Amino acid sequence: AVRKAPPYRIPLAYLSPRERLQRQRALSVVSETRRGKGSLTKLARAERISPRTVRRATGTFRKQGGRWVPVHRDRIQRWLKSYENGQRVEALIDDSRTATLLSKYAHAVSQYLVTRDPELFRP
Repeated sequence: AVRKAPPYRIPLAYLSPRERLQRQRALSVVSETRRGKGSLTKLARAERISPRTVRRATGTFRKQGGRWVPVHRDRIQRWLKSYENGQRVEALIDDSRTATLLSKYAHAVSQYLVTRDPELFRP
């Protein structure tokens, strides 16, 4: 029998709408735990998803000292909104590092549109 790949390894295009929603919720939980907003269990319950489902859908948690802690980066596909030539576009991102960089840029653009301060784009 052929085994099915873990959900976090399956490209976004091959997921069902239900699995996409599950991944979106799971990535939200991962993001919050990486920021230190709470435990896996607490944040998963707030997102109305089980901690086991989050671990299975993302593969980004490891047991450390009896607790589930998120790894620093992942290679999970996700859609992000950004700006290109003055237009808001969606881009398919393959890893968390690129997603973080693109999110910082999108935030700087949105802040610039409010304040018109070019210093926001300096590293």
